[in-house]
Amino acid sequence: SGVLNVGHGAVAASAAVCFHQLRQEHGVPWPVAAAVAILGFGVVAGLLMEQLARSLAHVPTSQKLVATVGLVVAIPALVALLYGPSAKRFEPLLEQETAFTISGVNVTTENVVVVVFGLLSAVALYAFFNRSRLGRAMRGVVDDPDLLGLSGVGPARVRRMAWLIGCSFAAVSGILLASAQQQLDVTFLSLLVVQAFG
Repeated sequence: SGVLNVGHGAVAASAAVCFHQLRQEHGVPWPVAAAVAILGFGVVAGLLMEQLARSLAHVPTSQKLVATVGLVVAIPALVALLYGPSAKRFEPLLEQETAFTISGVNVTTENVVVVVFGLLSAVALYAFFNRSRLGRAMRGVVDDPDLLGLSGVGPARVRRMAWLIGCSFAAVSGILLASAQQQLDVTFLSLLVVQAFG
């Protein structure tokens, strides 16, 4: 889409807040809360982000960057207004029992599941981008959207799908990271992408 999304961590934080509210505040079973936070919130966030990216398509790069930085500022502030500024306890999603020990470091069942999920996701995304028509179209829309349009594939639809996939993965990562830390710290999650760039 041509937008460097610094607000990716803010989307992850928002999904973690949604999951926390459903699961811990309203007693919704975790699979249902996860489905709502990932598939529901992730899709809605993806559609909103795609609209934002489309409205920023013809502005200078500095304005695109400032718009996504605005998400990093706005989302933690909104969450602080609604739920208070302090980090909340986040009940672990998966088992915290030690699965095995490597050089004196305990590796929990949750750590194993997260690593396996990450590896499977990386392999699936690699295959998706290299073998599927939509994956190749996503790579093509970055290089030359007009040429992609001539091949009969709508660049807007491809960008929309990219935002949906990206925001859904952001939602998963926010929930898993909050679970691993056993606390919901919206500021930390929102700044995660900034730290990753560093």
